[in-house]
Amino acid sequence: EVALALEDLKAQKLDLEILRLDGCLTGTLEFAYELRNSASYTMGSEAISGAGSGTYLTHAQALRSYPHEQTPELLAINMVRDYDVNHGQYDGHYKDTLSAIKTDKLADLASAISNFVDQAATVSQEDRIRFDVAREFAPLYGGGSYTIDLGSFMLGVSKATALSQNVRNAALNVVNKLKPAVVAKSNSELPAGGLSIYYPRGGGSSSAYEASHSQFIKDTKWDQFLSRQVNAGKKSEENLGQDEEDNLGQEASKNNSKNKILTVFDWSTTSQSKVNAFDLGRLSGSNIVIPNFAINEGITKYFKIFIPYND
Repeated sequence: EVALALEDLKAQKLDLEILRLDGCLTGTLEFAYELRNSASYTMGSEAISGAGSGTYLTHAQALRSYPHEQTPELLAINMVRDYDVNHGQYDGHYKDTLSAIKTDKLADLASAISNFVDQAATVSQEDRIRFDVAREFAPLYGGGSYTIDLGSFMLGVSKATALSQNVRNAALNVVNKLKPAVVAKSNSELPAGGLSIYYPRGGGSSSAYEASHSQFIKDTKWDQFLSRQVNAGKKSEENLGQDEEDNLGQEASKNNSKNKILTVFDWSTTSQSKVNAFDLGRLSGSNIVIPNFAINEGITKYFKIFIPYND
């Protein structure tokens, strides 16, 4: 509806350079893609926005001070910078993720995602579980964590050495096409790339989602990837060894006598900065061995432990 309304304005020769979406969870690729023909730049937040994140009085400072030097892109960049200085660190404690998107770069990004979907179409169940692990270790947004940071997810997939090189290359290509589309993004607590994408826990698409973003679905085939992820956690019990289960960092629960459902959950999701290192508590004694942590190969995690001096 928003896109149609803006198209009507465009038909009246009212061209929009910047469209600032002042609301929660407005920094999705789906939303930006539907608006790509309506404005040169869109701005929105991947996360739930803090109060005051859209104070246009301070946003307009650069335009007021240097009106002749401001291009649409420079103004959008300055709006993001203003948010960081005047709002992000106070209102959202860097949990908000305001970004500015250059919409004429989104077609290339959509094409890269479509290629990734094609490359991932025939992967094994084990690899689909790895996709879910990469999903869980990317920043998650919304009350139900149904959108994720696109760049972090694809970067994690590209660095997962157990996946085929074709899949990893396709994921890295998405990352490379995302970068020129995001002309500015705010500092955030988690490594946000500037655009989120719909990927609910457990996968799956819906008719409402597909109807709301029909052109995006057509151009990216993202609904196909989501549908294939629905059964990602199902594996034949006789083929699932405990070592493999541990290596994937999964928590297994029985679905029935023949299958296990692997629930992928990143319990250290906020430990992607030194300030928020996950506290492993006190270690005491001898011969303590920690063989591995369930962390995505594409993400750096921080942990802290307390070792008594006398031990």
